[in-house]
Amino acid sequence: MDTPHLTARQLQQTAAGLSSYDAVLGDAEDGGWWVLALRDPAKAAALVGVPMSTPTTGADTRAALEAAGLEVGGTSALRDVDSVADAEAVAALAPGSRFAEAWTRVRPSGP
Repeated sequence: MDTPHLTARQLQQTAAGLSSYDAVLGDAEDGGWWVLALRDPAKAAALVGVPMSTPTTGADTRAALEAAGLEVGGTSALRDVDSVADAEAVAALAPGSRFAEAWTRVRPSGP
């Protein structure tokens, strides 16, 4: 998982959103998304053709779900780990976590 600083409360809030929405999308700070919850998993078919790992993946995903007739709610935005800089930032968000400890052992050295 690329959001190791995620909390149980954030997951609970995401799941709770399904009582009001067909889908709940959690944006990532880089324009993607870190979570997509769906009442009906078959509705994920709406994502066929949505380019992943782009600066507009989150917006494109929301648009595709809405075009499929789904009501889409949101949840907290998080920074996900896609790069060394992301790993550094996320480790700083959760010092003492298993991720931060592991990152300290393996992170590249240098300036």
